[in-house]
Amino acid sequence: MNKVTKKTVYEYDAIRLIATVLVVLGHFAYTTMQTAYGGIVINVQYSEVQQLILLIVRLIYSFHMPLFIFLAGALYEMGRKGGKWESFFVFIITKARRLLFPFVSVTIFWLLPIKYFSGYYSVSNSIIKDMLLGQVVFFENCHLWYVVSLFWIFQISWIMDKFLSRRFKVAAIIGLFCIALLIPVNFLGFKKAFSYLVYFYAGKVYERKRTMFSKIDFRSRKLIISGICFYTIFIYGIYLFLFRNNDIVYSFVAFAGIGMMLLLSYLLKRKSFNMGACLPKIILKNSYGIYLFADPVNYLI
Repeated sequence: MNKVTKKTVYEYDAIRLIATVLVVLGHFAYTTMQTAYGGIVINVQYSEVQQLILLIVRLIYSFHMPLFIFLAGALYEMGRKGGKWESFFVFIITKARRLLFPFVSVTIFWLLPIKYFSGYYSVSNSIIKDMLLGQVVFFENCHLWYVVSLFWIFQISWIMDKFLSRRFKVAAIIGLFCIALLIPVNFLGFKKAFSYLVYFYAGKVYERKRTMFSKIDFRSRKLIISGICFYTIFIYGIYLFLFRNNDIVYSFVAFAGIGMMLLLSYLLKRKSFNMGACLPKIILKNSYGIYLFADPVNYLI
């Protein structure tokens, strides 16, 4: 969800374009938004087509946020290789302006007013308390958890890059992932930060090896189609119908989804899909804003 820069990589632009479209589709498709701190439930009878759409949405939810974190890691590593982020203070201030300021402003002036007027807090005994706990402390049904968790991930990654060897980085990532499994709630975004750090690091590794991957012959449409079919039929089926609430299985599914999107980006590159065309260009330029503002509209719809 980073802004398009002068130095761009086709695969990253393709992934950001795809991920932005997927997150909008995913957020606009759900009809039940029920948490301990408010919610809206719409009782509807779904047709077979609508049920199929919901299955597709569940597929999107199985990897679309790890995909964004993966992309953030790749772009961070690309910037770090270019000499950026040497000063921790400058780095933190930059990321706070980029992530925390939009989080606060969008929450106060957009998300909470829309939820309030949509009836999200209609059965609440303490609206202020539910707003604070649900949207800021625990991020219950709040799509903005991403920006806060990513802020922590950036800090953790910078410190790891500065002070830890590769071996200890891997140990730290595994350790934080295990800690996340033990944390019952996403307190201030730390649970998600610890569990999603692995995708960020995977993005960093991919960026380091990107030149090697670019030499692989991805011209075979059979390879790409086979990869997509394998994911949607095998992994998707196992996850959704057998182990949907298993965090470890979710990680494997998320990585499979990331791999699928990488293959799709190579296919777009192979087909010379024009990222500079009007609509893709608009989406890429405004991808962060689309993420920030699109989801709350669903509460009014």
